Amino acid sequence: MRLFVKDPSTQTNPFVYSVLLYSKDKMGEDFFNDSPKNLWIDKSARENIQKKLDLLMKFNIYVDAMCKNFNGWFIIHDTKMDAVQTN
Repeated sequence: MRLFVKDPSTQTNPFVYSVLLYSKDKMGEDFFNDSPKNLWIDKSARENIQKKLDLLMKFNIYVDAMCKNFNGWFIIHDTKMDAVQTN
């Protein structure tokens, strides 16, 4: 998943950071607070992920996330979704 992120340094200009969320090397596997599941088969897991994605897509939310620079890409790691708050 690719997230486009703004912070205070980019608040007044059109630039955004591109942040990746993926589970390679177990870096972002805990972000949605759930173990990997087949979303085609498991309806409850699909609904859980959908609720969290809906929250992420709201305007003006705050996510406190740890990011690592990996080959020029910012990658989320060691972050769980319960750190998300709405403003």
